[in-house]
Amino acid sequence: MTAEFDAGLKVARHTHPGVESTVLVAGGGTLSVKGQPDRVMAAGDGFQIPPEVPHAFQVGSEKVRLAITYIVEKDKPLSSPAPE
Repeated sequence: MTAEFDAGLKVARHTHPGVESTVLVAGGGTLSVKGQPDRVMAAGDGFQIPPEVPHAFQVGSEKVRLAITYIVEKDKPLSSPAPE
């Protein structure tokens, strides 16, 4: 799937019931993954999030466009909130 988020938007901390693989097609921002240092990302960078690992994304000063692949179990919600 593709997703676009406006400049400055914060994608709240959440989890997925399977693996998320993402490539930034345009724009950039900061990826926060539980247990890891924050990563500043730019167009062309990619990341993978293991199942059930809390993560969030702070969009930078320009709109970001992402290409995302999720491998999740059928009939489970794609994402769930993950409190701080």
